[in-house]
Formats: sequence, structure tokens, C-alpha cells
Amino acid sequence: MERFNVFTNPICVQHARARLRLMPTLSWGLITLTCVAFIYVLIYFLLIKRGEVSPVDAAKAAVVPLIVVQGVLLMGMGTSAVATGIARERDRELLDYHRMSPMTPAAKIVGYLFGLPSREYFLFALTLPFVAYAVLRGGVPLLKVAHFYVAFFSSVWLYHMTGLMAGMVSRKPWHSSFVSLGSVVVLYLVLPLFARVGLSFFDFLTVRPTFYGMVYEEIQSAGQRPNIPSRIMLAQQYETVPFYGLSLNPTAFSLVVQVFVLTAMYHVVRRKWVDAAWHPFSKRFSLFFVFGVVTLLVGSIWPLLFDTQVHDELVDRMQWAGDTVILSLLIGLFFVVSGLAVLMTISLTTPTAQTSRKGLRRARKRGLDRIPLSWDAATSVPTMLVVLLIAVVGYVVVLLAIQSGPVYEIKAGMERWLVALGVLSVLVVVAFQGMHERFGQRPVILGLFVFWVMPVMVGIIMFAAFDAWRPAMYIGALCPAVAGAMSLALLLDASAGQVVDGSYLLRGSPVEDHARMVVAVTIVLYAGLAVIAQGLRYSASCKRKRLERDTADLAERVTPRREASHQPGPPPQVAG
Repeated sequence: MERFNVFTNPICVQHARARLRLMPTLSWGLITLTCVAFIYVLIYFLLIKRGEVSPVDAAKAAVVPLIVVQGVLLMGMGTSAVATGIARERDRELLDYHRMSPMTPAAKIVGYLFGLPSREYFLFALTLPFVAYAVLRGGVPLLKVAHFYVAFFSSVWLYHMTGLMAGMVSRKPWHSSFVSLGSVVVLYLVLPLFARVGLSFFDFLTVRPTFYGMVYEEIQSAGQRPNIPSRIMLAQQYETVPFYGLSLNPTAFSLVVQVFVLTAMYHVVRRKWVDAAWHPFSKRFSLFFVFGVVTLLVGSIWPLLFDTQVHDELVDRMQWAGDTVILSLLIGLFFVVSGLAVLMTISLTTPTAQTSRKGLRRARKRGLDRIPLSWDAATSVPTMLVVLLIAVVGYVVVLLAIQSGPVYEIKAGMERWLVALGVLSVLVVVAFQGMHERFGQRPVILGLFVFWVMPVMVGIIMFAAFDAWRPAMYIGALCPAVAGAMSLALLLDASAGQVVDGSYLLRGSPVEDHARMVVAVTIVLYAGLAVIAQGLRYSASCKRKRLERDTADLAERVTPRREASHQPGPPPQVAG
């Protein structure tokens, strides 16, 4: 456990001394104390003097803004300090120096994780007396406070690891700060939107569920009638977490989700510590990552298909959508989340041509006939097949749950569109892997913009400006998201019933036949593209192996000649 002792960690001590210098620390401490005291005194005495609440309830009301200040200090400023500091260290080539030190990678990561935000931890400590007084004055149970701060620090370390990973990957310090703060914004503003439509595990990457669970219990114990219905609805939503057939504690589930993401980030940072040229994900860990994402995804959808109460709560939150719309939305979200996880995994494990050549030389030096599948230089085709199998199994489990659950059923006419979504997704992944391994990451990203984004833009312009919806649909067929949306619309009509105002979405309109054709054209297009991409990948791989083999054979033939030319000849003959 010596590697986790931050007080004796030389990296942690070095950065703590640098960031806790006297004058900057005093300046930031004075600003923090002033702001926290102002917030607490304003809320506490303002509520008491107005006579709205008792001193006990006023102290409870002051706890929330103090927690917000603590979150800004550690989650915002602390994450930015970690990302900027590690990027600056890498820019000064100090990371190469630390790589040669005898410390373990875990000890180095812990040193940076707690040393770089040391000033923010000090500022956080300055807020604790105010929080302690508010908690004791308000009569909030200390066990609930400790319960909350377990999830709070878990979220803090998750965000700090995000900043550390951004700093290790980004090229410039300001890039890493921007990426880390953007990640915090995404975690708190974007991902909770997925939680509102049924994928609850996204919301547990934050401290919100534990916080509202604590608020709900406190309101119930105080016997008060709340004035903010939306906040109470959130508190009731996070009281327990339905996951598969279980009802879990929100803090326990938060720790499970955050530890999973923290493990993935730690894996990336550790590999970059060992060798900056290594892939962010290893082949084996990528399988674990996709399996974890699919497990969380299916576990969040499962209660919506078997528990009518959980399903009714989702319907109440989404008042604009009916049952059939929610079913199509859940299936679409499954493909979006699992597809992004699979594509990201393939992108992080696919070798470049240079990496493959180095792997071939290394394998030849070791006397191996081929590159082992676990090496970074090995092709990502086996990894792609396994992660696709995991995603397909998850999809089949969801379909079986739909069919056997009491909420929905797979009606006649839905099967073809469910199969079409699965087949199209598999073909897109196969084509993506082949193109990525053959041409590299940057050309593939540019190709995705040209063949996925630009056709959609052109189609929107043709439809909006010229009312040419038929050409717009077929031009948009280059983007698989368009065919996926068409499949979901046709699935909605097949499941349907009817949607809003008693009208079908596509059935009976001129768009219906063309929508079916768009789905068929896109599947045929990506089937051909998948075959071409894998053919190009295989051809380039064979050419690379043949070139390396010829180069090695030539080197072996030339080496003996050079050795023979440098051998001493017979002694010269002396005349007479």
C-alpha cells in the first residue's frame, strides 16, 4: 500500500510544495473564505430575519450552496489544474524523466492525481467549518453527510482522472484544460439527458443521485411539505435504482458505475505512462470495456420492460411520447450507445501501418511466425468480432425481454426492421474497422465527414429550399444514421399503433415506399463497402508482411558478405 501513500510520494510532495506557495495560497484562501462566508451569512440570516423559516431550516438551506462551491473548487478548478499540470510536465519532457524512475506507474499516477490539485484541496478544507456548522445546526445526521461525501469524492477523483487522461493525450496544455472542462460539462449537462429517457446509469456518473436521495430522506424525516415539485420528483426518482430485477442503493450504484469508468481511464493513463506509443486500450481490456457498457445498458433498459411502475414513471416524465415511441426510442438509444462504444474501442485498438511493421520486426526477432493477437501491432479484426458478438448478444437479450415482458411485445411486421437495424450496424462496424486499419485515423475521420455529414446537409438543403424530398432521401442514404432513423420510424408504425393525433408516422404517405428503399439501399451499400474495406485491409497486410520478409531476407544475405569482406586475408609473401 506504499504506492497509495500521498504523504511520502515524491511527485505528490513536489507538486504540493509548488502549488501551496505562501502568497498564491493566501490570496486564493482569502477569496474563498470571503465568498463562502458571504454566501452562508446571506442565506442563513436573510431567511431568519424574514421570518420564513426557523434557524434549523435556514442552516439546512445553506448546505446546498456550500456544496455547490465545493464542487466548483474540486470538480472544476481541480480538474483543470490536473489537466494543465500534467500537459505542462509532458511539454517540458519531465514525464520521460519520471518514466525512468524506479517508482511504479500506480505510484506516479497517484502522485499527480493528488499533488496537482493540492491547492484546490486546501481551499476545499477552508469551506468545511461552514459546512460542519450548517450540518450540526440543521440537525442533519452525520451518517448521511458521510454517505454523501463518499459519492462526492468518487466523482471528484473520476473528474481528476479525466483531466489526467486529457493531459496525457492532448498535445498542448490549453487543449487538455479545454478537454477536461468540456468533459465535466458533458457529464453534468449532456449525459443526464440520456438518463431522462431511460438510460439511468449515465446520471450516476455525477453526485446528483446521491444528493437528491439524501434530500428526499431528510424531507421525509422532517415531515415538511416541499415547495419545489421538480426537486421532490428527482428525489423520489433517485430513492432507489432499478437495475435488472434489483432495487439498488443510489450511492452503491454510483460507486459501481464510477469505478468502472475510473478503471477505464486508469488503464489508459497507465499504458501511456509505460510507453507513450502504446494504444490507449489493450486488446483484452477493450473486451471488458464493451462488456461493461452493454451490461449497464441492458440493465438500465430491463426494468422499463418488466416493471410497469418504472415504465409508467418514464411515461410521466416524457409526456410528449406514447408507449410505442418510447419503445422505438429505447431501441435507438441501445444502438447509439453500444455502437459508439464499439467504434471507439476499435479506433483505440487498431494499429497503424508503422505499428504493424514494428510488430512484424519484433515478432521475427523473437522467432515467431506471426504477431500475437494481444500485441498492439496485431490486427483488430478478432477484437472487432468479439465486441460485435457482445453487442449482438446484448441486443438479443433486449429483444427477448421485450417479447417476454408485460409492457411490450414484438408484433408482426416489426421483425424485419429489428433485423435491418442489427445488420446495418454490423456492416458499418466491419467497414469502419477495415478502412481504419487500411488508411489510418485521420483519413477515416475526414471520410466520415464527407460521406456521413455532408450528404445529410445537402439533403436538408434540397428538402427545405427546393422541396425535393426524394433526391434528399437517397442522398442521405450514404449516412447510416438516416437509414437507422427510417428503420425506427417504420418500426414505430409496425408496432403501432398510432401515434399523436391518431396518425401514423410514415404509413399511408408517399414517403413510406421510399423509406423502405432507403433502408435496403443503405444495407446493400455498406455490405459492399464492408467487403471492399476488408479486402483492402487484407491486401495491405499481406503486402506489408511480404515486404518485411523480403527486407529481412535481403539483410540476412548481405550480412554474411560484409562479414566475409572484413575477415583478414593470408599473410603477404615476402620476395627473396
